[in-house]
Amino acid sequence: MAKKKKAEKIDRKKKTIKIGKYRIATDQFCIGLLILIMALSSFGMFAGRRSAAPQTMGDLKVSIDFGNYTRVNKIVQVRKDMTAEDAFREIANLTTAQSQTGEVVTGVSANGTTKLQNGAYLWVFYVNGVLTFKDINSYPVQPGQVIELRYEKNPY
Repeated sequence: MAKKKKAEKIDRKKKTIKIGKYRIATDQFCIGLLILIMALSSFGMFAGRRSAAPQTMGDLKVSIDFGNYTRVNKIVQVRKDMTAEDAFREIANLTTAQSQTGEVVTGVSANGTTKLQNGAYLWVFYVNGVLTFKDINSYPVQPGQVIELRYEKNPY
């Protein structure tokens, strides 16, 4: 008579990970780690939307020509919703006034030079070398543009 084999009892030990004085089952550790990663990545996504730092979009060349070979130039980082007035104010102090056609620049001061609009001279706004009749306070700037204020003889 053949001996009956005892039914083998398979006792598989759960694999564990030791963290400090704690032992954690591997499968529980993996699930917990996955939940933590998902939670942190979601937090980063929402935190990025509340960033206080303005996002820059590219470079813009800003130039102010006072005439008589006096010029101030600067490369400015374009920010979202930036206007030409915002860009000019990064390199100079501007004085503006409301006119019948909108806001006009009446005075500019930068690097110790100040020029005020008078009957003979006025401040003229150019974009990429072309005269524009748009208000600087509402003109949206774009990366790659060259914007200028030029102090020119009044043609009228």
